[in-house]
Amino acid sequence: MIECMTFSTANEFGDALVDYHRMRYRLFIEREGWDIPHFDNLEYDQFDTPATVYLIKRRPKTGEVMGGMRLIPTTQPYLAEHVWPNIIQTRPIPKDPKVWEGTRMSADPELSVEERRQTLAELGIGFVEFLLSVGADRVIFEMPPKLLEFQSRENPEFVEKLGEPITLDDGTLLVGGWVHLSETTLAAYRAGAGVTEDIVTYPKASIPYRKAA
Repeated sequence: MIECMTFSTANEFGDALVDYHRMRYRLFIEREGWDIPHFDNLEYDQFDTPATVYLIKRRPKTGEVMGGMRLIPTTQPYLAEHVWPNIIQTRPIPKDPKVWEGTRMSADPELSVEERRQTLAELGIGFVEFLLSVGADRVIFEMPPKLLEFQSRENPEFVEKLGEPITLDDGTLLVGGWVHLSETTLAAYRAGAGVTEDIVTYPKASIPYRKAA
């Protein structure tokens, strides 16, 4: 299952959110060497706010965080808007309740290859399920060009490129793209992961987003 939480509901899930930030530290700072904010072995940035929705997968028996991601509506400040605005080139920077951004989608680097693959696949199902539930119809991602090319080749009907690659200060290439969200998208992600039922678990307290009209 994928657990859905915010700052205000994270207490319902024990240490899951803290452990997710700890996993991000191990992956992005210790392993990848990113020069990004961190404190007490926790990675975070200015987009980890009360407006952020987190999707986290944990190992059922131990509660160990296996992977997670964050989702931010484009009505709130988000990464592409404030850090890489030139990554979206084919249209104005979105500020729309039906358009969200997904970032920090990751799996624990200590997992086996198969566990990482399944964890990321289930997170994919999770973000489509959640975003459809709040009336979103697109989600923006920033990724290496080869990954976007793979996603576009595998799912040409709902993955769209938003411009040409940009080069970061360290030479990394990134390209913006978005996934068009529908029941067809959800069915494709479920088929790829071998999942047939809803996968997201919600807190007892409500998520602070009404369905966009």
